[in-house]
This record gives sequence, structure tokens and C-alpha cells, in this order.
Amino acid sequence: MDIHRCRFVPYPPPAINALAFTPNSNKKNSSNHAESPRLAIGRANGDIEIWNPLHGKWVHEVTFRGGKDRSIEGLVWTQEPDERDHDGNIIPGRLRLFSTGYSTTVTEWDLQTGKPARNSSGSFGAIWCLAAQPKSALSKNEKEGPSQLAVGCSDGAIVILSTANEDLQFSHRLAPPPFKKARALSLCFQTPEILIGGYSDSAIRIFNIKTRQFIRNVSLGAGPKGGPKETLVWTVKCFADGTIVSGDSTGEVRFWDGKNYTLKQRIHSHKADVLCLTMNKGGNTLVSGGMDRRTTVYRKMVASRSKNRKWAEVSHRRFHENDVRALATLEWDEISVVVSGGLDTRPIVMPLREFGKEYQRPLSNLPLKTQVCSAPRKRLVAVWWDREIHIWCIPRTPKEQLEASMIDDIARGRNHKLVAKIFLKDEENLTSVSISLDGEFLAAATVLGVKLFRLRPRTDEKKNLLRVQPVDCPAQLGSTGAKEVTWSPDAQWLSIVRLDNFIQMFKLFKDESDLTTQRIFPKHITLKTLDQDELGKKHQATIMGNYLDTITHITFSANSKILVAGHLSGCLESWLLTGVEDTSSNGNKDASNMSSQHLEDSPFDDSSEEDDHPQSIHGQCWIRNPSGTLPKLPSAPLILSFRPSILKDETTSTDGNPSDDITPFSPDKTRQRLLTGEDRLLVVTSENHLYEFEVLQSRLSAWSRRNTPSNLPQHYSVILDRAMGCIWDVSSGRERAWLYGSTWIWMFDLSQDLQPADRSAKVPAAHGKTPKNSKKRKLEEVNSADYSHGTSGAGGRKVDTEMEIGRRIKKTQGLHKSKSQWISLDTQLRPHVDDDDLLDLNETDLTQYEEQEDDDDADQVITCDDETHQLTLKALSKRDVRRQRPWQSWWNTFKYRPIMGLVKIGSPQDMEIVLIERPLWEVDLPPRYDDGREWEKQPIY
Repeated sequence: MDIHRCRFVPYPPPAINALAFTPNSNKKNSSNHAESPRLAIGRANGDIEIWNPLHGKWVHEVTFRGGKDRSIEGLVWTQEPDERDHDGNIIPGRLRLFSTGYSTTVTEWDLQTGKPARNSSGSFGAIWCLAAQPKSALSKNEKEGPSQLAVGCSDGAIVILSTANEDLQFSHRLAPPPFKKARALSLCFQTPEILIGGYSDSAIRIFNIKTRQFIRNVSLGAGPKGGPKETLVWTVKCFADGTIVSGDSTGEVRFWDGKNYTLKQRIHSHKADVLCLTMNKGGNTLVSGGMDRRTTVYRKMVASRSKNRKWAEVSHRRFHENDVRALATLEWDEISVVVSGGLDTRPIVMPLREFGKEYQRPLSNLPLKTQVCSAPRKRLVAVWWDREIHIWCIPRTPKEQLEASMIDDIARGRNHKLVAKIFLKDEENLTSVSISLDGEFLAAATVLGVKLFRLRPRTDEKKNLLRVQPVDCPAQLGSTGAKEVTWSPDAQWLSIVRLDNFIQMFKLFKDESDLTTQRIFPKHITLKTLDQDELGKKHQATIMGNYLDTITHITFSANSKILVAGHLSGCLESWLLTGVEDTSSNGNKDASNMSSQHLEDSPFDDSSEEDDHPQSIHGQCWIRNPSGTLPKLPSAPLILSFRPSILKDETTSTDGNPSDDITPFSPDKTRQRLLTGEDRLLVVTSENHLYEFEVLQSRLSAWSRRNTPSNLPQHYSVILDRAMGCIWDVSSGRERAWLYGSTWIWMFDLSQDLQPADRSAKVPAAHGKTPKNSKKRKLEEVNSADYSHGTSGAGGRKVDTEMEIGRRIKKTQGLHKSKSQWISLDTQLRPHVDDDDLLDLNETDLTQYEEQEDDDDADQVITCDDETHQLTLKALSKRDVRRQRPWQSWWNTFKYRPIMGLVKIGSPQDMEIVLIERPLWEVDLPPRYDDGREWEKQPIY
């Protein structure tokens, strides 16, 4: 297999400006997938990413696309009041998401369609901050009202917006005292009625939104000597006991009394502006982030001679490469973490409850759903972001270059050529891009519409480039937005997932007047989807509403006869293409006679009557899978990929004539056998579990029934990053699936089982004897404890010598202090095995002991942070390869990172893949704060 390792893609990951978790009003310890919290990440390009913590797995579910000059600067979640049904059962209120940027508009987002639901704007100044009113403690007879939003503006005014009646309307305006005009930089609710605001004139102001009165003006005093006179209060937060904490441009964190608004304590913990604050529910831990890249943790301490508990800085770390602009806290079930983000585009998950005992975990700054597609026959690779598409040609060898001008690029070390660029005139960002396998057509979708382009080689002096020509599309195709577009492998069908999760199929056909010209048929087929009752879902009573009905993935089989769509809820829907293609047909005739003829010979029992009058184009129609729905997945699917089959002649029937229908409804059983193997669908869920389905039978395949998720390799199960894509290697009779994530590549050989049946059995000792004085039993007992996996939802647990917090003792062996080591008192001491004990072990036991030691090392080192964790797994994989087990059915590597996409090019017989990496150090970041202590290497020239 040839790998083209590419780092020339100039993908610009956008900065993180806002973070917000859903309100923690859900049922605690609930295992319901619909009630798990969500994290919203606001990007500088206007995109909003929705993440699911999923018990510490952190899955990027969907992205709400923004547009030109629409930066997300503020995000808040609100929840509608709970209601009761006729039986008295409580129906939880629906979640709503609001955002704002440097404009006068507040936007509410539709969680199902991913587009703005409504906007609210006025004649006030540009919006700088946003805060949501918390829920108040109500009596039994008191009814809860809708939440309100507070918006801080550049003219110093605070605007209150009402969310009543599922709307967003202006309520009233709170004007600051008229003697000063300052920007409102931060807002926070102390109680549902008291609002705290931080301003740019060295002041904190307190308002009562119910009585619309100005309560108090709290001054921070003059600025530092030699600096600006005014202090900017960038962030304010309130504890449950009413204590107010603020972070300002002097690098100080100040604590204020919540009743008389006097200063209680100040800590100068940052060397530059403090930009964000967050705290835990208990009110004893505070976290701050600033322009100096520091993330600082504070805790309440009890003084030895005083009963007053004061705050003290516990630790500070530099997890980010640039400004830390946003912090958010999540304490739900067993998860207790703080998520931070900033200009370096990468979210960091830091443990809160287990701070100092567990590692932080960086999440990928690249999209989990890859934005890379390829046309293998033309060796084209397309990468898209924001409103532009870049297309490269990847030649195999320099000898195969078609133009002499490209040889100069190879001499300069660039074995690639940028052949086309597409810039959309619309202001909306792209939602999906798909290129046909033959490289002739490219489809691009936004929330406003779908555009189709034809790619042809130039005939002028720029022969090595492609000519991009827009294709006239029917109004039904381009007038409505879409969230997903996909070409079929034969480039005859274009599937479009609309914003409301309807699927439309458009046919590409050759014009009779000009056979060299292909056009889109003016009519389309709308696929019939299952309603909520048939899918076994009852999402009306969940806080996410219809969010889980969102279609996130759609794929064709290798012969373009089967289509499968996956929902966030874990449900899978499938459709089959039936009928004989007749290009002379105008597509208006009813297909009921044709479909009934095939249904008589169908091996399935179709009891539904929804396909009595299916829509057809050129005599072909898409119908729902008659065998029923596929089994529901335990979590959302991340990858849908059909296993391809190597067929001798897929287009010729037994009589030598072209085959025009090879669906299972064909009466010719010989042609039906041509489809055997094409219906096997590989699914990777958000828990990185593998399932394979036989779509035509709506059941798990024999391989999947033998290889359950519990049989997956242990090294694969502990990977933190989620899967992004899959490519197949079926050359030379292979059946290999190559999965990849942002930091790993894993190969599974599906021609054999993952684990032999007798692997779990213990290897007996020689002559059936167990050696005396053996320490194996003790090692097994100790290894049964969990030393590696963290419990807070961040990274793995630290080893004893790297603990930052906790009780430790220093143990010294002999007289030399150099042999001393720190041992934690909070964990069990591991037994020491002398070398003399190994002499009593025979060869078989020694092999077992070495394997046990390997497992011990894995358990110890897997706990490290992301980079150490991945490098250790790489070393373990090399050790496994060195053993060369005869049943080894997988292979992995962590050499390539971070991976943006992995696509296949070239012929199916020659396995060639293009691997695109986008390291953070190659991203152009804005200048960062320099405190004079930057010890980076300086250039010598």
C-alpha cells in the first residue's frame, strides 16, 4: 500500500470564542441517551459545534454552519418550563440555544435543522456579552415562567429579551447612569432578579431587572502605574452564596461580598488580562483563563488562626498556545470537568474533581466528520472549508506527469498540483461537498441551496488545470438548502439530505440530442422515511426534542443499489433501487405495475402498503427495505461503509446481454447472486464499536455475531479519539477495513475473527505444575485494580510520581538518595518481584509472566496525557507485531497526526491512499502575549 503523506492543505481551523453546556437540570445518573448534556462551541467563522460528553468519550455530533463575517462571541442555553400531560407525568422543557456576535442581533438556532430559527435586533449598540436568567426556587403552587436574556451593548445599555411563547422579543432596557458612557463587557445573574455587569470604566454595576432599577456602582479603583487609567472588567461570575468574583485587565481576580458589595480578597495570578472564569457547584473551586495562556485553579483554604476561609491559587498550567478566551464547567453524573478554548483552536478538557490526579485531554481542532473527498479515477482530492473548495491532483510518480510544468513542482519537493479553486458567492458556509468517482461532477451544499459544477480539463495554455463550469440545475434541487450531498459510485444518482431531514434523489442522465452531455432530470424522488412510532422513538418528552432525528451520515453500496442513512438516535434506515432503467421513459408514468411484478418474485414479505405508488424516474424507483428496519445501535453512528466485493463481470448477465436489474426482486437468481456481499454494511458507533449488518436481511452478519464489541483488541478499546472514516482494501482477495481517527490508523482483517476462541484460556504450566514462590497470583490481584482510566471525563489517571495533589512519602533504598522515589499514600503499593523469583519459573511460566508484565506496563502508561498515551500505544503495537501471532487480525499505527482526512485514489487493484495532516504548529495563529520568558529556539540566520 502506497501512502501519500500530505501537509500542503491550508485548512484554517477557526478560533474558539464561546463555550456553553446545557443546564444541569436533567435527571442525575440517568442512562437515557437523550438526556445526556451537550456542549456548544462557538467558532470565529460563525460555526457552532455540538459535542456529547458521552461518559467521557466526547463525540462531535453536528455542526451548525455560520457565514461570512459572523463570529460567535456568546452562547447560552435555556430550558422551557416543565409541563404535565393528561396523566400527570412531567414533560421536561425543551432546550433552546442562543448566540450573538459583534452585531446588534441575537440568534436562536433550530436544533433539528441547524439553521437560525429566529433573530432579534434593535436600535441599541453592538452586543458584547450575553447571559441567561437562571431558574428560581418555586413553591408547589407557583408556576415557573420563561427565562429572559440579558444583552450588554457597546453604549453601556443592557437590553432584556423575553423568550416567552417560544419566541424572542424585546422586553425592556436598563440604562446605566448617564454620567459615564462605557461598554458592558460581561454579565452574570446573581439571582433571577439581580444582574451583575462588568464595564470598561473600572466599574461593576448591579441592576434589578424586575423593578428596572440601578442598585449599586462598585469601583475597582485606578489602574496600575504606567498603564491605562481604566480597568476593563472582562468577566464576572457569582457563586451560589452570592459572592461575586471578577477578572480584569490588570491580571487580578477579585472576590466581592454579595450583600454589601465590598472587596473581600484579590489575587494577582495572571500577568495579563483575565478573560474568563468558571467554578464548580460546591463553590470551593474556581478556574480562570487569561491572555497569558495560563489556566489557574483556586480553592478555598482554612487559615490556621482564623475561621475565615480565603481563596488561594493552587496551580496554574499553560495548556494552550495562545489566549484562553472561554471556560465552561460540567458536573453531571460521574463527569466533573472544565473545558477551555481560545485562539489556538483546540478545546482542552481538564479534570475538576480530580484535578492534579488526572491528565488533561486535548480534543481535536479538526472536524470529526471529514471534509475531504476524492475522485480515484482522476486522482483528484477535494478539500473544503468555509466558502471555498480546493482540488488537487496527486500523481503516482514523476514519470506519469502529463505536463512538463508540473515537473518543476516535483523538483521543488511538491508532488501535487492545485488544479482548481471554487469560491462561492453566497455568504453562508458550506455544509457538504461531494465529488463523483469519475471526477466529472462536484456538488456543494449550503443552508440556502445546492450547486452543481462540471470539472473538465482546460484546452488553453493552462492545460494542467481544470475548468469549473456551473451546471444548470432544476429549481427543486438548488432552491432549498441541504446538510448532506452524496454521489452514488456509478455517478447516476445524487442523494440530498434536506435541512428538515428529508432525503431526495436526483437522477443524472445523458441528453438524447448530445450523448456527451449529462443533465439532471427535472423531477426527483422523495424517499419515504419511518415516523417516530415505527422507529420506536418517543422524543416528544425529551429536552432535545427532534434533535436526535437528525440524519448525520448517508452512504451508497458499491453497486449503487442500496442506500442507508444513520440518525443521531442510532436508528438506521435503508432503501433499495428497483426497476429496469428505460431512458425513453419521461418519468411520469406510475410504477405500480412494475413494482408489483417484482414483488411477486421477492423473497421478502412486504406487508406495508406505502410503496403502492412509488415515484419513478426512467422506470426506476427507490423503495424502503422490505425486510424491515435494521437493528437500532446503542449510540450514534460515526461511520457507514459498505464492504465492497470483487466481481468478475458485474454488468453482464448469464446470457451475455447487459444486465439491467440486479436487485433482489429480479426473478433471475443468477443475477441475484451478483448482489451477494454488496449488502454488508460496516458501522462504527460513537463508542468506537464495530457492527456489520446484512442490509437485505436486516440482521447482523455472521462475522459481527462472532466478533462482538467485547472481542475488540484492548489497545483499540482504550483509544480516546473517535473514528472519522473508513477505506477498504479488497485487492488480491483481501478483506481489510482501514479505520482512522485524528491520531490513529487501525486495520481490521474481516476475513478472520478478531480473537480466537481459546485465546482467553490460560496457558497451563509445564508438566501441569505451578512453581512455588511464584508472584504471578499477586500480580494478577494487583492488576485487577484500575490504575489507568480516569473517572472524571478528562484524560487518564496520573502515575504516583506525577501526582500534583495528594499525600506522598519519600522512600529510599540503601544510603544513596539518588535511589529515592515518591510513593502516593492514596493508592495501593505494587508488590516487588525479585530476580531470584524468576529462576523458579519454567519457560512457559516465564512467557506468561512477560505477557503479564506487558499488560502491567500498558495499564500504567496508558494513563498518560494525549501524546504520551498515543506514543505508548505505538510501542505496544510494535511489541505485538514483533510477536507475530498467527491469529493476528489487526494492525495499527500512531505515526500520523493530526489526521484531517484519509481517501483512496488510483485503481482498485493498486492500494493508494492520500493522508492529509494539519499540525497545529503549521497553522497561522495571531501573535500571542510575550512576558519576556519565551524560551523558544531562535533562528541562527
